[in-house]
Amino acid sequence: MDPRERDELRTLQERLYGPGADLQPDGEAAARLRQLTGQTSADDALAGPVRRGARHTAARDAVPADDGVEDTDTDGDDLDAQADTPPSAARRWRPSRPVAILWASSLVLAVLITIAATSALLPERLSLDAFAEGASTIAVLEVDPDFEVPGLFSDGPGNGEAAGFEEFSGVRAIVATGGYGFSTGTEDQVCLTIVVSADLGTATEYSFDGTLYVGCSANAFPASVQFMVTEEMPAEIRDVFPAGTALRFDYDERNDDIVVSTSND
Repeated sequence: MDPRERDELRTLQERLYGPGADLQPDGEAAARLRQLTGQTSADDALAGPVRRGARHTAARDAVPADDGVEDTDTDGDDLDAQADTPPSAARRWRPSRPVAILWASSLVLAVLITIAATSALLPERLSLDAFAEGASTIAVLEVDPDFEVPGLFSDGPGNGEAAGFEEFSGVRAIVATGGYGFSTGTEDQVCLTIVVSADLGTATEYSFDGTLYVGCSANAFPASVQFMVTEEMPAEIRDVFPAGTALRFDYDERNDDIVVSTSND
């Protein structure tokens, strides 16, 4: 509606509804008033509130292009969908791929740390050969501080130390470093001797009358002695281990003890 028509509408409204509206309007004036009033209503309707989708579009377009604000094209349908989303779905969370990988890695790391800590608490122990099926460890012998090692087993090319271990079923284990007269060990080896306890009384600095078994270490292999129990052995052994039983003695240098194993197969 242009300004001239608005002035005409105002004049007709004063004639019909103003303080001096005492004249009966003619039919032509009333028809013209209705025409102008209808045109005004149509204009107002077109100039009314902006539609919801247009409002968000206008707000988005009002953001300057270089202000760093991310362009989020959210229309009215998206807002309706969000409003209709149930609360339980809105609260549901799934970790992104990087977060999931980091979480899985932390679990693996925790498991590895637990295994390492557990292994550190367990004492290291010699294990039997992989081929020794049917064998079992039956005793661990500690150093006997009261046992005096005969000179024959302590004096050797390396002039090393020698120690006796707890007696076991009538036999005694003696460990010497640097080798000694009866062994083939060198200065860098540790040698283990198993001797019948009753025969130790015959040992002097230079002689021995009895049976003994000797084994020396070799690089990573420990000093080890193994033999079969026979009928000629002392009754103290045969009473516990019948003839045909295999006995093995391993010197665990790390723990400074003797591991005794047996096999009846």
